[in-house]
Amino acid sequence: MPVPSYRSVGQIAVRLGLVTEAQIAEAVERQKTETSLGRTTLLGQLLLAAGYLTEDGLRRVLTAQKQAQAEFEKQGFSRIGVGDAFRMLGAIDDALRHYRAVLEEYGDCLAITAAARQRIAEIERDRKA
Repeated sequence: MPVPSYRSVGQIAVRLGLVTEAQIAEAVERQKTETSLGRTTLLGQLLLAAGYLTEDGLRRVLTAQKQAQAEFEKQGFSRIGVGDAFRMLGAIDDALRHYRAVLEEYGDCLAITAAARQRIAEIERDRKA
């Protein structure tokens, strides 16, 4: 079995075809609820309790996660690999470009608004004159 990249239990379970993304999303929402109530519940426990994952399936996921982590550490990486780091940097760059575009558009809107206010003031002055 190929070693999946070091990821969360949910991502590995989906990649192994043991659960669906919808089931993961439901379990994550349940996990958020549990956390808001001050309870710590692991995603694997929630998937098991919901019947989405069997004990054998959970063992497979945890084994795959452990193998992937060991592989990354063997290669000299800790939590993420170089490829993941570059993808993250690319996503950050994309977000910054989008943010800059939004700010430029917002600035253009402010300039148009200021010009419109100035023109309205001129028209009102002309009417009074």
